[in-house]
Amino acid sequence: MKRAKLELYYGPMFSGKSALLIKDILSNIDIPKLVFKPIADIRSKKIYTREGLEFESIGINKSSEIMKYIEEWVEKVYIDEINFFDETLVDVIIELMNIGIDVVCSGLDTDYRAEYFPITKKLIKIADKGIKLKAKCSICGEGSSWTARFINGKPDSKKSPTIISDKLNANIEYLTVCEKHHPFLCEKK
Repeated sequence: MKRAKLELYYGPMFSGKSALLIKDILSNIDIPKLVFKPIADIRSKKIYTREGLEFESIGINKSSEIMKYIEEWVEKVYIDEINFFDETLVDVIIELMNIGIDVVCSGLDTDYRAEYFPITKKLIKIADKGIKLKAKCSICGEGSSWTARFINGKPDSKKSPTIISDKLNANIEYLTVCEKHHPFLCEKK
């Protein structure tokens, strides 16, 4: 049995993580695969990019559900928006790799507070190939590695939940920002 590998695309919002995932899927179109995303990502049932790329996926609530879909024919598994999953995703990925299935994932590395999502941090450590992506700061246009959340035009509180519902009666906006424009990183200086 071949040694399976884990590839990971991670970075802030608007950095092209899902685009790279979809391009990988399309460049390996002949390989038998399954594609997953969290149901918590309510924007679409497909993996999609802001540039218009999209691919059908299986929506799941918990990472353990992935194993219900695994059959002998599966050679590769793709998982988008890993930051929405529970930490048992690491165990599921290791189990997939142990049975010879390659895994490719994408997701945010840090939350709006500039703190690592625990799941992403763990996957970075075990990935055979990890690609850290950057975006452009929404304020100054410089390189950006951070995502910030604003509610009604003001930086969100550090005390807010990490993941909040789009159903709130508030104008929620996520921006990609550089260190000097991140509301919590610039406080430290």
